[in-house]
Amino acid sequence: MFCSIHSVKRYTSITLSVSVGQAANT
Repeated sequence: MFCSIHSVKRYTSITLSVSVGQAANT
């Protein structure tokens, strides 16, 4: 349970950073 939650948090932070990077590029 905790492992999957941690993975989701990591995935979310990665997705957010990628989205911010794309927004900065545009």
